[in-house]
Amino acid sequence: MFILSFVTFFPRMLQTGSDWPQWFHSMCINFGRILYPFATTLIVGPSLLGVQGSFFRTLLDTRLFNFLSRISYSMYLVHGMAIFYINWGNRNDQYLSIVNTYILTLAAIAITVLFAFLLTLILELPFRKLWLNNDPPATLSEKDGKEGKEEKEGALLKGSEAEVA
Repeated sequence: MFILSFVTFFPRMLQTGSDWPQWFHSMCINFGRILYPFATTLIVGPSLLGVQGSFFRTLLDTRLFNFLSRISYSMYLVHGMAIFYINWGNRNDQYLSIVNTYILTLAAIAITVLFAFLLTLILELPFRKLWLNNDPPATLSEKDGKEGKEEKEGALLKGSEAEVA
């Protein structure tokens, strides 16, 4: 986690006027390209390998992430419209500060989750229940195969009864 945070945030510190030597700046930028996937693998790898006590496995088993996983497809469908509504709803050009950008991002996330939840309740859950409660209809050839099998089993049963008598 430390490596990932270091690689992500440290180059920004170098760009904001810190007096670091040029060689140090170049080393951070170059090794950051190698360390970022390495750190990601160190974090995600244990979860993929099935280690029970890993941090991300524990994190992903929480109720929040289970809820988000249930509405994830609806979030995928809705997020583009939410971003469009928030960003391009204003016709005037705006110069936003960092705080305003965070506020708009949180608003887009909140709108996306809200409408994805409603879309899941209204559309996805009824169809899921319909699918789970009803078996898919059998095709004509499957029906013929079942009837033929039942007739053969009946004939075998009658033949075995005749042999016994």
